[in-house]
Amino acid sequence: MHIRQRIREAVETRLEGLVGYRVFKHPFALFPGSYPAFRVTAMGEAAEPNGFEILAREIDLQVDGWTVGDDELEDRLDAMSEAVEAAIASDGTFGGLATDTTLQRTEKVIDGDGDRRVGRLRLTFLARAVTTRADPSTPL
Repeated sequence: MHIRQRIREAVETRLEGLVGYRVFKHPFALFPGSYPAFRVTAMGEAAEPNGFEILAREIDLQVDGWTVGDDELEDRLDAMSEAVEAAIASDGTFGGLATDTTLQRTEKVIDGDGDRRVGRLRLTFLARAVTTRADPSTPL
């Protein structure tokens, strides 16, 4: 299993431990009543040789979250952000899979008017990992 997948699944497991939130593998699984929810994606990776056989990897992890609400919707999104940031910061190496993980950007979007609006949260993290060129699944 590629190191990107292992780190993504470690984030999913960490978020599944948050009480009151669901974690979905696909956005199509979201349906009314499934909020608040998260989805984790490894959006991209930059790799740089660090020695002859070693690759230093920078993996862009994206955590999307959705919730519904009215006047307190932005507060709910901020609470979700706080929960995600704390969960990842509790061990940014994910048991040694990464060397560190850092929050890069947070975005919020609120859709809809009236009584029921949907808010979307996007947190982008940079996870650094080191593997060999020949074995992209095992961290060094």
